[in-house]
Amino acid sequence: RGLGDVYKRQYLANGYTGIKILDISNGNEIATVGQLNTYRALDIEARDNLLYVADDWAGLKIIDVSSPGSPQIIGSSDTPGYAEGLQLNNELLYIADGESGVRAVDVSKPVSPREIAAIDTPGYAYDLTMSGSSLFVADGKGGVRILDASNPLAFHEVGNFVADDSKFDVRGIDIIGRYALVAAGYSGLHVLDISDLSNPVKVGVFKTKRSALAVKVLRNRAYVVDSDKVRILDISSPTAPKELREHALPVNASRIQVDSKGLYVAGREGGLMVIDNS
Repeated sequence: RGLGDVYKRQYLANGYTGIKILDISNGNEIATVGQLNTYRALDIEARDNLLYVADDWAGLKIIDVSSPGSPQIIGSSDTPGYAEGLQLNNELLYIADGESGVRAVDVSKPVSPREIAAIDTPGYAYDLTMSGSSLFVADGKGGVRILDASNPLAFHEVGNFVADDSKFDVRGIDIIGRYALVAAGYSGLHVLDISDLSNPVKVGVFKTKRSALAVKVLRNRAYVVDSDKVRILDISSPTAPKELREHALPVNASRIQVDSKGLYVAGREGGLMVIDNS
């Protein structure tokens, strides 16, 4: 359900079947070069030969993939909630931990990761992203929570946004300049002006046909997972996003990564879908 990439490989968080290591160097052909069972892999961050895996109620797993055909778990850290999403920042890993908010984990020693701080959030933390020293948390019905992480030992909330809409259920978020693009479930894609972190303001909205579950930004395009479709939006004017095209998917999706060549989409039922983006 989640994705990471390093060295022309994609690392797939594949739900109850754990993680898969995929070779994507040969055009449209995807080859599985390794896999490892975990409880329920939901998201991945990759750096060098290490994978950091959000493993649902089993917390954090750190996996050595220096031998891709035989990945090994070398470290772990239980969390009180359900580890859903990850954001790696140097030697710190922030975990969106479901009903238990956000956890900050020191991963400078991968064999013994150590939680150093935590903050509860009012909703259910699904995902998070970082811009500068600020963390933006997709907190489900709790909306968008903005945390000051300049001091990781005492990170704290400085602002939030919750729309007056019963369908507003934030599942994903990405940042472009002074705007936050928010995948808000059946409420669609919301655009927030975050110039003042203490008072984010909604300045635009794009109504998706189903449920906006994830969003990634590349230059002046937003790529929105809308259940079983990916919608590509022109956000050159962020306050008025316009749909350029859509890609139908064979299954509902949960996460997306984007580069200049392709869209890499993780399906809810497992598997990786690659769409040409050249």
